[in-house]
Amino acid sequence: WVPLVFSDSIPAGLVYVTGSATHTFTSTGAIILFSTDDGATWTSSEPPAAQVTHIQWWLTDTLQAGHSGSVSFDATVPITYTGTPTTRYKQHIHIWSSRTIRV
Repeated sequence: WVPLVFSDSIPAGLVYVTGSATHTFTSTGAIILFSTDDGATWTSSEPPAAQVTHIQWWLTDTLQAGHSGSVSFDATVPITYTGTPTTRYKQHIHIWSSRTIRV
């Protein structure tokens, strides 16, 4: 068995929002990992928000048929930004399985 992994980067110019990396899987858990060096190394301890460059969610068990879930995080424009402000960024990935996923 190999875990299903979701991976995403914080878009350039935005800052990760502390505590916003979550998942909604109920038939399996997920381990959330953070990188501060573009994915070269990973930690399960959430670093300071401004240092987060990438996030991964590792499912801890098989995703059973008929089950679904999502992973998400928020990022925002830093207060020091001097350009035209934009709205808050929210990344959301959803997966639904019609059959058991074993990788």
